[in-house]
Amino acid sequence: MLKALIKKELAQLGNLYFRNRKTGKSRSKGAVIGIVLLMVFVFLSMGMMFGGTATALASALIPLGKDVFFFAIEGLFTIAVGVIGSVFMTHAILYNAKDNEFLLSMPIEPRNILIARMFTVYLFNFIFCAVVWIPIIIVYGSFAGFRFDWLCLSILLLFVIALLVTVLTCFLGWLVALATSRIRNKSLASVVFSLLFVGGYYFLYFKMNKLITAIIDRSDAIEKGLRGWGWPIWQLGLGASGKPQGALIFTLFTVILFAITAAILSATLIRLLTVKTAARKAVYRERRSGQKAVSTALLRKELARFGASPTYILNCGMGLLMLIVAAVAILIKGEAIRNFMGMLLERFGFPDIAPLLTLTAVLLIASTVLITAPSVSLEGKNLWLVQSMPVDPKSVLMAKLNLHMLLAIIPVAAASSAICIALKLPFRQSVLTVAAALLFIWLIAEFGLLMNVLKPNFDWTNESVPIKQDLPVLFTMLFGWGATLLLAVIGFLAHRAIGIIPAITVILGIELICSVILHRVNAGFGARRFSKL
Repeated sequence: MLKALIKKELAQLGNLYFRNRKTGKSRSKGAVIGIVLLMVFVFLSMGMMFGGTATALASALIPLGKDVFFFAIEGLFTIAVGVIGSVFMTHAILYNAKDNEFLLSMPIEPRNILIARMFTVYLFNFIFCAVVWIPIIIVYGSFAGFRFDWLCLSILLLFVIALLVTVLTCFLGWLVALATSRIRNKSLASVVFSLLFVGGYYFLYFKMNKLITAIIDRSDAIEKGLRGWGWPIWQLGLGASGKPQGALIFTLFTVILFAITAAILSATLIRLLTVKTAARKAVYRERRSGQKAVSTALLRKELARFGASPTYILNCGMGLLMLIVAAVAILIKGEAIRNFMGMLLERFGFPDIAPLLTLTAVLLIASTVLITAPSVSLEGKNLWLVQSMPVDPKSVLMAKLNLHMLLAIIPVAAASSAICIALKLPFRQSVLTVAAALLFIWLIAEFGLLMNVLKPNFDWTNESVPIKQDLPVLFTMLFGWGATLLLAVIGFLAHRAIGIIPAITVILGIELICSVILHRVNAGFGARRFSKL
C-alpha cells in the first residue's frame, strides 16, 4: 500500500507541471520542453546567486585552512534556505491536501499516508538544498581542488541534509497546522504568515553582505560556538570537508531525528486533519437593513471576494504593500536618497530629471497591482448568478474597476508623494508627478479588465489558475512594464526639447487619452461581451 501511495504522489507531482489543468490532457512536447527549460533557467540563476555568496566566504576562509568552518556555515545556510523555501509547502502537502479525508476513509494506516506525503516533501527539499549545496561544492573544489573521495562524500551528504530539512519543515508545518486549526480567519492568517516569510527573505537577502562580513570578522568565536552548541552542524562540516566519521555521525543524528519526528506526526495526524476550528455559535439578531445602491452592493461583493482569497491578495495586490513600504522607507531615508540622486544626476548632466525618475519608479511598482486582470475569470461557475441579476453588465465591470482604483489610490499617492517630499521637488512638479502616477493606475485597471473580458477562464478548480497562470494577468503585467518604459522614453525626449514640467504634462495627456479610450471600450464592447460569456 505504501508503494501505491508513493506512486500516486509522484503522479500528482508530474501532473502539476506536465498536464493541462483546464483540459486534463498531457501538455504538448513543446510546452513540456518550455517548462523544463524555464525550471533549468530558474535553478541556474539561483545557483549562480548562491555560488557568489559561497565564493565570497570561501575566498576569506579556505586560504586560512578553515575548510570545516566554511562547510559548517554553508551547511547552516543550505538548511535555512531549504526550511524557508518549503515550510508552507510542507504544511499544504501534509495537512491541507484535498484528498486527506478520502484517504483517511479508506483502510489505510495513517502512518503510510504520512510517509508517502513526507516522501514528496523530501523531493522538494532535496531540490531546494541541491540548488544551494551543489554550487558550494563547485566553489570549494575551485579553491581546494577536486578529490574523488571528498566529492563523493559531499554529494552523499546532500541527501542527508535534505532529510534534516524534511524533519525541520515537517515539525514547523505541524506547528502551523496546530496554530491555524485554532484561527477562525484562515485567509488573514495565510496572508500574514506569507508576508512575514517574504519580509524575512528580503531582509536576509539585502543584509547578506553584512552577514558574510560579520561571519568572517568573528570566525573564531562562531567556530567555537559551532564546536559546542552546533555540534551536529560541525560534524556536517567535518564530513563535507572529507572526514568520513563526521559524515557518519551527522547521518545517524539526522536519521534518529527523522524517526522521532515521524512517530510524533503519525500519532497526531488524524487529530490535526480532522480538528474543527473553534467558533462561536451564531446568534440571530434582527436588525434593519437599509437599501444600498447597485454600485455599492457590487463593490462590496468584489471587496469581499478579494479579502477572502489569500492567493488573490498576495499575487495581485502585493504591489500595494510594496508601495506603502516604499513610502515609509523613502521618508526615513529621504536625505540619503536626495544626496545620492543629486550627485548621480549632476554627474550625468541631467540635474532636473528627478521627477521623471521618481515617476518611473512608482509606475514600475504600480504595474504589479493586477486586481482587475483575473477578476472576470474568478466568477467561475457562479458567473450565471451575476448575469441573471437585474444589473447592467457595465455596472458589474465598473465594480471590478472601482475595487482596483479604491485599493491602489492611497498607496500610489503615498509612494509618489513621499518621493516628492524626499527630493524636495517644487510644488508644480510634485502635483504633476502624483497625478501622472494616479492616472497610470486607471490605465492598468482598464487594460487588465479588457484583457480578462477578451480571454476569460471559467473552467478552473483552483483559483490559483486564473490568478497565476492565465494570459490576462501576464499580458497586463507586461503591458505595465512596457508602458512604463515607453512613457519614460517619451518623457526623457520631451524633457530635452521642452523642459521637465511640459514633459510630465505630455505623459499625463497620453495616460488620460489611453485610459478614456479603454474605458469607453470596456463600457461598450466589454459590457456586451461580458453579458454573452
